[in-house]
Amino acid sequence: MSPAKHAPIAAGMPERATQCARCQRPIESGAPGRLLCSSCESLQATQAPAAAWLHRAWLPVVVGCACFLNSLPNSFVYDDVPQVVENPVIRSITNFHAIWLGGWTNTYSGAEARMHPNPDLLYRPFTVFTLALGHSLHGLWAPGFRLVNIALHGLTCFLIWEFLRRLFEDRSLATWGALLFAVHPVHVEAVAYIVGRAEVLATIFSLLGLLVLVPKNGPSDTGRAWRAMPLFFLALLSKETAVSYVPMALIVLHACRGRTPIRGVRWWGVHALCLLLPLLIYLPLRVWALGGAFMRAPAALLNPIVNAEMPARLLMPFEVLGHYVRLLLFPLHLSADYGYQVFDPRADANGMTLLGLAAAAGLVAALLGYLRAGEHWRRLAVCAALFIAAYALFSNSLLLIGVSVAERLMYWPSVAGCGLLAALALALERRCGASVTRASPAVSRFTAVAAVLVLAAFATRTVIRNTDWYSALRLATHDAACYPQSAALNAGAAMQYIDVASQTDDPVARRQNLERADEYAARALQHYPVHWGYHLMRSDILSSLGQADVALHHIRQAVQLNPRETLLRRALTRRLFQAGQFAETLPYLEDEAAASPDDYVVLTLLGEAHLKLGRSREALPYLKHALSIAPDDRAALLLMSEALLKLNELEQAVPLLEKLAAVTPHEVRPPAILAKLLVQRDPPAALRYAQQAHALLPQDPETALLLADALIATGRSDEGLSLYVQTLDRLSAEHPLRRPVESRLETLRAATTQPSADRP
Repeated sequence: MSPAKHAPIAAGMPERATQCARCQRPIESGAPGRLLCSSCESLQATQAPAAAWLHRAWLPVVVGCACFLNSLPNSFVYDDVPQVVENPVIRSITNFHAIWLGGWTNTYSGAEARMHPNPDLLYRPFTVFTLALGHSLHGLWAPGFRLVNIALHGLTCFLIWEFLRRLFEDRSLATWGALLFAVHPVHVEAVAYIVGRAEVLATIFSLLGLLVLVPKNGPSDTGRAWRAMPLFFLALLSKETAVSYVPMALIVLHACRGRTPIRGVRWWGVHALCLLLPLLIYLPLRVWALGGAFMRAPAALLNPIVNAEMPARLLMPFEVLGHYVRLLLFPLHLSADYGYQVFDPRADANGMTLLGLAAAAGLVAALLGYLRAGEHWRRLAVCAALFIAAYALFSNSLLLIGVSVAERLMYWPSVAGCGLLAALALALERRCGASVTRASPAVSRFTAVAAVLVLAAFATRTVIRNTDWYSALRLATHDAACYPQSAALNAGAAMQYIDVASQTDDPVARRQNLERADEYAARALQHYPVHWGYHLMRSDILSSLGQADVALHHIRQAVQLNPRETLLRRALTRRLFQAGQFAETLPYLEDEAAASPDDYVVLTLLGEAHLKLGRSREALPYLKHALSIAPDDRAALLLMSEALLKLNELEQAVPLLEKLAAVTPHEVRPPAILAKLLVQRDPPAALRYAQQAHALLPQDPETALLLADALIATGRSDEGLSLYVQTLDRLSAEHPLRRPVESRLETLRAATTQPSADRP
């Protein structure tokens, strides 16, 4: 590195350096203007050519992009489906109002809608615009969206290198910090996850704004603050967490105070105005776009801290910090969710709590570097302050957010975190080199090899983690295996197996997938038994598996937990029907009918319930009303005809059955009933319907017997008797129809042997 890069003003040192900028040892007397001691100068001279080539921005950019290339084949996962695949807003970039003046709300459907009943209440129009732009270029091609994410990550790595270089004027620190950021596994969720683009965009614009405030050369004037203002506004439009740019910008301005000779109250007032002006525009716009809301209330499932009581509530922010520090230092176990019971609001302090307390103490110690002399202490203090400013919003200390811990949230704070780790490593390396002067080249080589090994390990973990995001099923099952105590992860795995089962034609494979889904759903309920959505999901699974009694138990539990949810009451009605408990079903159906008097499905169910209870006449008004709304509804037509038949009103039942046979030509029941009803009244019509029923089920003995009776009624006795004989031959000795068919056949044979005048 060039000695000019260690200008004393960068770290607030005196104009004349008395300590080596590399090893912090006193510089030999009689050497004014020198910034390095003789040992460090000789070491720099031997390493300068290689260092000058490696310590440039291209290295972290290339490495960072290469680490994520294997994420390109991944499919749409989790929120990618509602926000990209099913989101009508991104179908055209001309949807100005929906993109720029609308909220980022969920569009879940099916089982996932039950798990996410509330809107997200987020406002990220610029991110939505980039998704719409991508859709206009390549449609719903997942690699296209991910390729943009990878390119944006590479741009972020370049900006981090440039930011650290300008701030600390040290290419070594900039290179190692940017490389660590480029390969870190905690960033997989932000880069490999399509909707994680919001994190990347907010980081890019925030870094650009900070770079504008840190000039390459010369003083930082007020004009730079005005030029940084639109970049901060774009960061806010990408993701709301960019609000931390304000304190970070103040920290950066303070760190560069040596480059501006005079900083009075007016100077700080103008800069504060420049920083706050975008917020004064963004906040009202956000509230208006979200319909008067500002942010969603945190849910206990995703952020269990909301249910924590004192003194656990005071300790849980340290547990949160412990998890983030573990993710930064030892990112072995990664997960898409760290909710209940990864965080247990009833548990005592644990290892993560202790790690968080130690990290908090370390950050405080680093901040004390502002009070100490020396470039390395100042660097640590600046990085620690920047990390705290970026992380405070996610700390769940004063403000509870929607999640307890999320890996994607570390994308922006890890800019300072990686800089802090790089600064600490360089400080230790240079301190060790200073303590053993003759061995300092060996110390530098050892440190470089160790750093490369760490980066290689992190890069390998990143590449492996990318494969977990290949599909929602792989991600859910992998994460549930890492954190089996997580209710949300187990529920997510259950939903994925439900989706797989719904797309499987093989009944054996379908049942196996449903059984796997039930295992995960049972684990989710074990860890979070008061979640009504989990009870509903398990009820659906068990119902599909034929376990009606247990399914009914879980839907009762769900209704008890959330008695006002219409979805649950309807599901309970279906389960009660399956269990044959029609009397208990009636009150629920009557409530639904009162709330929705024109819902023909509810009216049909009411009619069916009365019919099952033997109340045919009470069923008629509901079924008539249902048919007036939906005249061709198969279920209502069939139930209405059954009620009329039980009331012996054949004249009204026959037209309904004829209409039903025309509406549903592939249903065997209507023509079979008509053949039986009309065999005496209208034999030709009975024969026509019997032939239709027999054609639909040619191997069914009942349709064959109906056809035989119709043939006999139309004078084709020989054909009818022959069909009776054929049907009897196919019936086993234990078949319940065998004896009636034998008796009927004997009667018919006896009738055919009598004189024609005596035949019945």
